Amino acid sequence: MRESFLDRIREHKTPIIQAIVVVAIAVIVSALMIPALAPGKGAYNAAITGLQADMAQASASINTLGTNLNTRMDTLEGDTEGFASRINANSDDIGTLQGWKDLTDPRITVLESQNSPPEGYLTGNLGNYTLYAKCNEAGNFTANVHLVYVPAVTVGNTTYEDALTTFYGSINWTAPAVKAYVPTLTYNSTAWQVSQTWFNIGTFALTANNETAIDIIFSGLGSAYNATFSYVEVWPILNG
Repeated sequence: MRESFLDRIREHKTPIIQAIVVVAIAVIVSALMIPALAPGKGAYNAAITGLQADMAQASASINTLGTNLNTRMDTLEGDTEGFASRINANSDDIGTLQGWKDLTDPRITVLESQNSPPEGYLTGNLGNYTLYAKCNEAGNFTANVHLVYVPAVTVGNTTYEDALTTFYGSINWTAPAVKAYVPTLTYNSTAWQVSQTWFNIGTFALTANNETAIDIIFSGLGSAYNATFSYVEVWPILNG
């Protein structure tokens, strides 16, 4: 439809310009009719001279109009061709995006080959937890278990060293499953407090993409250090 419209304009350009000339002459003649009817040869000659000048000006304007019409038609044709080129380019981009949907695309394979960090969560009761760990790559791993106290447990000593002594003095070191507990100490402007206790469970192996259950048995902490809640961190082991 675009080519047919432009072709019709180009085909009828000459009649269009001729019609504009006729209208312009009619307007000029109408404007000069009343002065031309007035008596006197001098007025008549002046009217004729003015008519000739106006017709010359109208002819120049019509020529300019024809030039502008050709220019606009060329611009319109160029714009429509450019628009068609952009549509073709967008079609190519859409085809590329559709190709990315295929999971066999090598760019998708590269992304999928990158390792994700190990995952882990706890179940069970205090002192008898089970860690469920998983990673997409086989290897050896370790985990830290955190026992959090809300509110923090006040040890009521005046120095950091005294607070540590009080904490470790409360542990039953002869318990069957005592761990190397590490307290996190905070100071509330009047006393030292234990906000959490953590310990490492040692190492364990995971196979790729297989959730593994690891028993975590621990004891020796006093009842003041029963956790409000617990969480675990799982880390890969760097040998050497």
